[in-house]
Formats: sequence, C-alpha cells, structure tokens
Amino acid sequence: MFYQIPQYKALVIAGNNGSPVEAFPLAECQGDCDNDGDCQGELLCYQRTGTEQVPGCTGLGVSAKDYCASRSDTSLLFLRGDNGSPGANFPLGLCEGDCDSNSDCQGTLICKQRTEVEEVLGCNGEGASGEDYCRYPVLELVGNNGWSGSDFPLRDCEGDCDNDSECAGSLRCFARDGTEAVPGCDGAGNSATDYCAVKSATDLWIVGDEGLPAGAFPLGVCEGDCDSNFDCEGTLICEQRGGVELVPGCSGLGTSAKDYCRYPSLTYAGNNNSPVENFPLSVCEGDCDNDGDCESLLQCFQRTAFEPVPGCLGAGTFGRDYCASRPTANTLFLKGDNRLPSANFPLKLCEGDCDSNADCVGTLACFQRTGDEVIPGCDGAGTSGEDYCYPISPQPTTSPTLEAGKPTPSPNDFGATYVPGDLSVPCDNGMLTLSKGMNCAKLTSVGQPVQLSNGSFSSQTWHSRADGAGVIPHPTDGGWYYVSNSETSSSDGGGAGSLCFDANGGVIGYEQTLTGTTDNCGGGKTYWNTWVTCEEDGSLGHCHEVDPFTGYTKKVNVVAQGGNYESFAYDNTDPDVEARFFTTEDSSNGALTRYTPHPNAFGTGNPYDILSSANGVYNYLVLNTADGTFSWSPNIADGEISASALFPNSEGIDVHNRILNFVSKVKKELFTLDLDAGTWTKTSTVSGAFNLQPDQLARIMGDSEVLYFCEDGGSACDIHGRDSTGQYFTIVRGDGYSTETTGLAFSPDNQFMYMAFQGNSNVYSFWREDGLPFNGVVAYTKYHAT
Repeated sequence: MFYQIPQYKALVIAGNNGSPVEAFPLAECQGDCDNDGDCQGELLCYQRTGTEQVPGCTGLGVSAKDYCASRSDTSLLFLRGDNGSPGANFPLGLCEGDCDSNSDCQGTLICKQRTEVEEVLGCNGEGASGEDYCRYPVLELVGNNGWSGSDFPLRDCEGDCDNDSECAGSLRCFARDGTEAVPGCDGAGNSATDYCAVKSATDLWIVGDEGLPAGAFPLGVCEGDCDSNFDCEGTLICEQRGGVELVPGCSGLGTSAKDYCRYPSLTYAGNNNSPVENFPLSVCEGDCDNDGDCESLLQCFQRTAFEPVPGCLGAGTFGRDYCASRPTANTLFLKGDNRLPSANFPLKLCEGDCDSNADCVGTLACFQRTGDEVIPGCDGAGTSGEDYCYPISPQPTTSPTLEAGKPTPSPNDFGATYVPGDLSVPCDNGMLTLSKGMNCAKLTSVGQPVQLSNGSFSSQTWHSRADGAGVIPHPTDGGWYYVSNSETSSSDGGGAGSLCFDANGGVIGYEQTLTGTTDNCGGGKTYWNTWVTCEEDGSLGHCHEVDPFTGYTKKVNVVAQGGNYESFAYDNTDPDVEARFFTTEDSSNGALTRYTPHPNAFGTGNPYDILSSANGVYNYLVLNTADGTFSWSPNIADGEISASALFPNSEGIDVHNRILNFVSKVKKELFTLDLDAGTWTKTSTVSGAFNLQPDQLARIMGDSEVLYFCEDGGSACDIHGRDSTGQYFTIVRGDGYSTETTGLAFSPDNQFMYMAFQGNSNVYSFWREDGLPFNGVVAYTKYHAT
C-alpha cells in the first residue's frame, strides 16, 4: 500500500484590511487576516508575532503577518492572539494561545507556560516554540478532610473533596471508585480520590455510590451512581447500563457501567388492564383509565390531545392517558368529566372537570372558566376551558391596623391562619415542610422548559445552579419578573434568566436575559427597577445591570476591580448625595465596597447612566472595634484588612431607613451599621435550626418587619426569618434537599414568595392560604427555642 504524502499550500499574502475586495474572504494559507471573518468558511485566522509555523501550510510567510488556516482538530495547538489582542478571541479556548496567565483562558482552563515546545496535556502538536497555551488543569491532591485548611474550598481539579461544599463557587465534587476521568481535568489523579470540577446541567456526573455520601442522595438529573429508582430524586428513574450507553436527556458517556438518574419518558404499556403483567402502570406509562390503573401514589392524568404530563418527557400518543406523580396537591389535574369515572368524584382540591359545586368535595367550589383563567389556590393553567375545584379562603373585611405593643390578632380577628415557624405542612411530596397556613408549587427545574399558565412550555430551558434573584415590577401591566442568577461558567449558560408573571401570579414566559458571564452569585435591585447581578469569578468577576423589560444589559462600575462579588444594595436617602451603592465580596479578605457615582451621572435623564458613567468614587468599610464606630477608606487595602479580621466572606446585604445589614457566612454573624450615627453592632445568626452559614437577605415590611435569610454550608439548608425583636424562626425547611437555599424574593404585592434550591435549580412559589400577603398580620409566630 502506498502512503499519500499530504500536499500543503504555501503561505501567500493576498491582501490586507479587506483589500482588494475580490481577495476576501481569504482561502487557506492566505493572509493577511485580522480576524476569523476575513477567512473563508470554517477557516480561522492564525495570529503570529513572527514567523511561527502555520498548521497545514508551508513556508515562513511574511513576519508578523496572520494567515487563514484549518483547525478541524480542535485539540491542535493554535495561536489565536497575544497580549489580549484581538479582543474577540479572548479569553482563549482549549489548546489556544498565546496566553500570559490563567485569566487569558476561558472558564477554568489554565495557561501552560513554556520555554520551547514542551508537551501541553490534552492537546496535539508542538505549537509555536516558546508560546503558551490554555489547557485543562491536571488533577491534584491538595488536602483531605479539611487539611490543609488554607487550601479549602478546593479549586477546579483539586481534591480530595467529600461533598460540594468543599468546592469553591459553583464547582461540584466528582466522586470516584478508581481513576475515572473527571470532566474538564487531565491526568488520572490518585485512585479513589474525589475532585472538584465544573458540571454543566446535563453532564453525566458521579456524586456518590450505594447511598454515600448521604448528603448527595437522592440523586438529581444526570447524576449517579444509582442502583434503583429509589436512589433518584422525585420521579426520576435510574438508567441501568452495562457500558457507556447513552442516557436520554444527558450528555457525555459518563463512567462505564455506572448508572444515572434521568427523567422518564411517556410510554404506552397497555390498555384496559391488558397485558395484565404491565398493570398497575408505572410513572409516565399509559393508557390508564383511572388511578387504580397506576402504581401507588401515582394518578391517572386524563388527556384529550398532547397535553403535557407533569414530570414526564415527550408527547406520547394522541389522547392517551398516563400515570403521573402530581407535583403538589395544588397542581391542576384532570380527573374526569361528567362525573366519570365515578370513583374520582366528588373531585378534590384543584381537580377537574367539575360542572357545579356538587362535583367538589366538602366546602370546595367549582371555578368556572371559558379559557385559561388563573384559579385561586391552584398551580398551573390546566386544560383550557375546563373547570376545577378550588378553596374559598376567608378574607379580612377591613384593613387591620395594630397599635404598637399589642399582641398579634388571633385568626378570628382578620382571617389570618399563617403561623410562621410552625413547620407542619408537607409540600412537593415531602421535599419541603412549610409553616402552618402556607402552600407551595414547584415552578421549574434545571434543563427543563418552564410550563406556562396556558399549558404551553417556554422555548428555552431553565438555567442551572439558580442563585441570587430579585423581583422587578413590569412597568405597565401589573405583572412582574423574577430575575434569577445562574452560578455556572459562561460556556454552560452563566448569566441570568427571567421568569415573567402576569398580574395574577401566573407564569407567562421565560428567557435567558444575560449570557456570557461566569458564576453569577448574588446581586440586588436598583431603585429604578433593574437587577444588578454580580460574578464570583476572581480577577474576572464584575457586576452587570439587567433590565428584563427592555433587554438592556451592561457591565457597571459599582466595583473597582475583579473579585468574588456577591450581593448589591442601594441607599437613596443619603442626605449628602443622591444615592450610594454597596457590594459585598465572598473572599477571606473581601472588602465591602461603597460606590458613589459622579453627580453628573444622575442628571442625564437616563437611569442606566447612573452605574455606568465614569469618575465615580470608591470607598471601603473599616470597622473600629475600640469604640464601635466605622469609617469609609479610599484605600482598598484598609477595607481588606478589616474584612479579613472581622467579616470574611460577606454575602447578603440590605439597606433600609439608613440601616445597613450584611452577613459574614464564615463568622455566622449579622452586622448592622447605622449610617447616620456611624456606629455598628454584630449578632450571631446561629439560632435553633439556623445553624449553618447565612447567605442572601430579603426584607419585607408591613404589620411586622422581618429580615429573611437563605442558608448555605451544609445538607440541611432552609429559609429563616428574624423579626424586629431579634428573634428567629424557620419558615421553610428543605427536608428533601442537600444544597443551599437561594433566590429569595417577594412579588410586588407580597402575595407570593419565591426561592430556589441551587443543586437542582428547583424554583418554588409560596403563598398564604388565608389569602393575606406575607407582610400582613399573622395568627402568631413560633420562634426557635432559646
């Protein structure tokens, strides 16, 4: 057999700066290109500073001229620029150069420094001598069980981790039995050692085995190793594998012979109890005629066409009915029509189709609809035109007013049945326990389209690792947006997404509002109703303004340099200036920044200019422990020294009536600054079940003032409150979750509370069953034991 020697083209200059026009776009091995747009098809512009060899071409060409080249092998070392230019090519991707530091590389890639043509792990070819290229980091054991403490939390490709909380930022702990490949990392590492790495929403990911570590179970979507469906969260099923078979809905091959949890698909298994061995039907199986055809705890979802079945993938067969797990008892669910099947009548809460109150059990009433009207006390849109049974809640006949010092009214006074702190109401099949008088609905989950109130689904899927969030009122129709951060890399969809609600609280849309940013953690609202989202991305981390109504996004000037930024707040009642803005940083020496825009920024008539105009002033918080006063220093080093000593890793922040509150999650302390008096105090946040790290803050005003806390740092994270007397209580307990609580926010009318669990990016809506807003009177409060 003869071997055909490749025929390479010689480097040739065909033009420059788009001239002559007929020469552009340039063919392979032609120059001088300035960017990829100067090259034909999928060719790329190979950037040079001298006479570096151009892949697939012969000759040296003209020194420092750039040529179009083919890069069909993305692992081939390839020069894309130098010293950050051209800007469009930075940060550099895998096996691309020339980088000077890790900050020149995308995501968690690192810069491999070379003096000649040393091997670049994970890449092919020698590349240009002395040039440096981005590569995956190599697995490295830097500590175990918290030693050395200075190395924790662990960075990308570092081990040995025992759970996600030992990994920095949004990294996840990849569990191993041997030397399985860790996504995004090179090398084999130490056998049976677990490493932190970046996980996308659909990556197959080993987080544990045989129920250990306990905090990792039940497993989320695309997580393993499961042995049965019982190892999977909710109605997810365990996809059993003998090798590297594909797992529906997940990406990658995973670890050979390991099994992963996934969403079940609609499947036709039989009809009229035939074949008998298939009955009762399992989750997402059909055709069922009644609940008796379904396994225990499942219900028969009745359809007339391709209505989406809760918790299942696919469209199924037209008109077939499928067994499903109802997300909550408040999810609209068709159980029959014209009193058939008779076993389902009278209908229970949020079940249809009813024709009159007589079709509903007990005191429930039949809500008559002609379309997709929102049904009080029920979730989802149901089937258009169908009628459902709903609760009639007692309402206060007058607006209550309370005199200072008097006890909270009893339920009989104003119809209040809400008892914050009395954790007695299970929700979402026991995943949550709520305070008495509350109810909830899960709105969406990672990688899933959002079900809208009209029964349709969003075109975009919900983002991964939901984090800080805020509610922005719609300026014209009475609705609102829930803007939620995504604490993941830019390549995995980092940024922020917006759920859009109508004036009744129904979900009417979802879209990714901000893209291309990394590890968007916390944030805060502006007083002109936009959202500021902050990146926890080291030297590359900044803050960005997002307007979900207009689509406006821009990096803003609220911080002076890159950092691991968390939460944002404003004070527009300062007697000396129009407004000031505050940002916390989740670092061991992260200073609290106060930003004062230039006075001209407030006078343009465009509120977007306030945070983006130049010449603002930065100051940093310095706490004086001798006399309990504080000051603002123009020197960031002063702020870092104070933070390191007193408030490391600060997170949530809130300003109201010239009182600034923020938390240090490491110290587990709440700091309170009186901005007028210039004094500060601190108190512990450890109280009863609130024994982990305080995270984001939210405040609600009304008949009682409450400061709400999210929680981080362990496998039992909840939502807690602290009233004006300093007493704590727990509002929502995440029994079924082993991840931090995030994204706490309230609708503009305070009728709805929203929050998320970060690991599976599950977002919930909560409301009071007595119909009162969350800032209304309560029956009483059950505080933590002291």
